[in-house]
Amino acid sequence: AHLCSTRVDEVLRGETGFVSRLQRLGFRRIQVNATAVNGVDMSLVNSPDAATNILFVIKAFPHIEFILQRNDQTRPVWEPVLREGAPANVSLLFDESMGTGKASAQFPQALKGIRCGYAGGLGPSNIKEMVPAILPLAEGRDDVWVDMESSLRTVTADSNDVFDISKCFACAMAVVDLGIKSGGLASETHAPSLKRSRTPAD
Repeated sequence: AHLCSTRVDEVLRGETGFVSRLQRLGFRRIQVNATAVNGVDMSLVNSPDAATNILFVIKAFPHIEFILQRNDQTRPVWEPVLREGAPANVSLLFDESMGTGKASAQFPQALKGIRCGYAGGLGPSNIKEMVPAILPLAEGRDDVWVDMESSLRTVTADSNDVFDISKCFACAMAVVDLGIKSGGLASETHAPSLKRSRTPAD
């Protein structure tokens, strides 16, 4: 589940009601999109209580993975969380595009001790070129993933904006062609990792 707008505001105030509802519905991964483009009250993001409040919510649901966007706008949230020691159910998503799907000029090194994902302009048209650029940043870890959304959508003839499974399949096949496998994942909720398949010559 992706939280945006007032649902993020609730989490930044330390409110657990909606997340509790998501848990009852079976959701086990929640991405917190705490940016202006997602309609979030930025005064709450920049509040000195933001990190304390979101940590309260995260710790209240240890069986849900919380994904925090890591970019300049969300720094008041993720930086204190990392400084205090992120709980085991926290992951970071490197996304300088802030969820807009714009291509990132560069990607940072995966951080040690926490699951990391990469987003920003990734999609069927460039995944085959971008994944090899991300692989060295993952340093052989199997808990690093790539994230995409807008590039996996199609506007139909009747003007409906729909999730396009054929574009997902194209990305998966591009990764297969690169010789990248899934396996050894921390939990079944994770997407295929960026771990290169070994050959007999390795």
